Amino acid sequence: MSNSVQPNITTPIVRDDLGQTLPNVQTGLGPLLGLVGNWNSPQGASSQSGYNVMPLPQDNTPASDNVILRNFHYYEEMTFSAIPGDAANRGGDYQQNCWVLFYEQRVYFGFDAGPAANTLVHAENGDWLHLVNVQQDKGATENPNDPEPLPTGGIPQPMFPIVKQVSVPHGNSILAVGNATTGTGAPQIANANTIPTGQGVTTALKSIYNNGVYDPNNLMLNPNKILQDHIETVNEGDKLIESYIQFDVSSKNGNGDVRNILFEYKKAKVTDFHTTFWLETLKDGTKQLQYSQTIEMTFADNPNVTFYHIDANTLVPVAQDA
Repeated sequence: MSNSVQPNITTPIVRDDLGQTLPNVQTGLGPLLGLVGNWNSPQGASSQSGYNVMPLPQDNTPASDNVILRNFHYYEEMTFSAIPGDAANRGGDYQQNCWVLFYEQRVYFGFDAGPAANTLVHAENGDWLHLVNVQQDKGATENPNDPEPLPTGGIPQPMFPIVKQVSVPHGNSILAVGNATTGTGAPQIANANTIPTGQGVTTALKSIYNNGVYDPNNLMLNPNKILQDHIETVNEGDKLIESYIQFDVSSKNGNGDVRNILFEYKKAKVTDFHTTFWLETLKDGTKQLQYSQTIEMTFADNPNVTFYHIDANTLVPVAQDA
């Protein structure tokens, strides 16, 4: 049964104003600072600005090789909150300061989800980290005469200074690492592709993916089209995108990883995770946040196939006094 009243997505899920006001936190967060605050779908729940393609295992559907697709528009709310300090990883000769944004996300079915419209479809929380390597601090109980050695050649900086840690209540935990880059004008958002890959892809499976024929104008095959269309529609006048910060993180980078509870591991195992966020500054001084997220999966009945669960959305900041 659908909700008769749309959820209020203008009230911050988490709110802690102290951290973002401290100068050392503002500096330490670096490129992540602009994410602080509450974000939601433009014009609230009525915009349906996101799109999701979700393959699922389903027994007794041989016509599609025991797989079904659950595709729908969605809207959401997301809050980022800075902590009033950092978390230091001590290494003996130097330390790594983790500057932290906690986040909370709630996603709701859109208008084309039938009876489920306006009900919660997904929730997660976790944190984004900006890693900065520095000389070791003196500990509170440390002998002030102890030497503070530096590594030969100076203090190296992390190869992947941006981290996303995700906790999903399906029983999945994700560690994805990467980088932040900047650009001028609007970002060039590449096409996504949901068509499964691998030696086990059959004609029956292709039948629910436009028979395996890729069409970038088909949302089911290219969910990023909803981001591309949004930029094409609003990127003019005062809403012209002048610059952006791009965050790319992946579980395939560095020591990234994905863990699943036993049920998920056996039935619908998440193998890899990648997401790109674009924090965009518009000509009128306002911000816009776009993202595309890809979760790679394997199913018990299709062990030699990689499936792509992709979603993409555009968010705008909610007034701080909302």
